[in-house]
Amino acid sequence: MNRAKRVSMAGVLAWAAAMLAAPAVLGGCTLAGGMIESYRQKSTRPVPAEYVGLSGKSIAVVVSADRSIEADFPGLTSTLIERINQRLIDNASPSHYFQGRELVHYLTNNPQLLFRPRSELAQDLGVQRLIVIELQEFRLNDPGNQYLWDGVAVGRVSVVEADGPLPDDYAFVRRIAVTFPDQKGIGPEQYGRDVVSSALLVRFIDRASWPFYEHQEPYYPKY
Repeated sequence: MNRAKRVSMAGVLAWAAAMLAAPAVLGGCTLAGGMIESYRQKSTRPVPAEYVGLSGKSIAVVVSADRSIEADFPGLTSTLIERINQRLIDNASPSHYFQGRELVHYLTNNPQLLFRPRSELAQDLGVQRLIVIELQEFRLNDPGNQYLWDGVAVGRVSVVEADGPLPDDYAFVRRIAVTFPDQKGIGPEQYGRDVVSSALLVRFIDRASWPFYEHQEPYYPKY
């Protein structure tokens, strides 16, 4: 009888200990989960390339934009060509390439080239891969509200494989759409025009370049 009571009491004590420990275990899990979430909010993760066909190939970047965009933002297409071209040189391992200013100079002096079939343009430039950026929209305000920033940049990035079996078809296409600022109700008192246009440009360049090489992105990207 005493032995049975001792066994029963031992079971009760074990159960009580488990119940007392449970909050600590659950609290530890909650704490660990919170630490992981905090880490993710401040950290980045590797993202693989979507298209790896630039490696070991000769490349050139061309950018086209509506005349209204060029009128509102003079030199924007040249800046995009230089920066995206350099980003790919640094990260996508091409075999041969134009320097950015050289490419801009050539295209500026031969504007008719942009109206030719993409395969012919690639041949004229002497490259195996032609990266085509079509900038369809780039604005800092909503057309109906000039007092608040509402930046939007929209376009498309495509790749022509001039040495492939279908040089007149795009081997890769990705739509791009970025915005800035991230909050509503921001006006010139908080951010100047140059800040908004520069941030929007950087975001567009990132999204136009990232598909071609492994890179780091925030766990919770803003764009």
